[in-house]
Amino acid sequence: LTVEQLYDPSCIRPGYGKKLICKGIIFYTVGLEDKVQCFEKDDVDEFDPSRPTTPSGDDETDPTAPTSEEVIISIKKLMFFEAMTINGYHVRVKELITHRKETSGVFVEFTIVPTSCNGRLKVPLATIYSQHCLEVQTTSIVVCKGLLPLQHNAPHTIRCSDGDKLTEPTDPTKPIPGETTPAE
Repeated sequence: LTVEQLYDPSCIRPGYGKKLICKGIIFYTVGLEDKVQCFEKDDVDEFDPSRPTTPSGDDETDPTAPTSEEVIISIKKLMFFEAMTINGYHVRVKELITHRKETSGVFVEFTIVPTSCNGRLKVPLATIYSQHCLEVQTTSIVVCKGLLPLQHNAPHTIRCSDGDKLTEPTDPTKPIPGETTPAE
């Protein structure tokens, strides 16, 4: 189905009384499968994702906001395709601390931990989260945060407090791109 076909008069059903609302994540990285779910809603005064809304910080009422599970899957895939390692070992996403929908993506904050699998080995994503790559217990917590973009060609801004990649010296007076500060 092309965009032209979608907006052709033959596709429009006047008086249908329903809206189709789709939510999910469309990846910008080649090789990742998009995950989008659509559902019908009665065409009454309900949330309309095409209209701008005032930021409330409450993603629970926004049917277009990705679920925690969808965000975790995206983060796991991103860490895998970025070949993120700590001290040369593959990492696992340990915990999603927070996520919120922003204009250009989803701002995320999460923790990662090293595994027992050497980062030089090419292993499938599923193996990293299996018993073959055990989580290494450590006293330090590595926190990552930044923006997962909605557009395919937009780069992410994820940066971590430690690790072999995606780290950079942070200036505590400068916010991370995509992060809102209380003064904003």
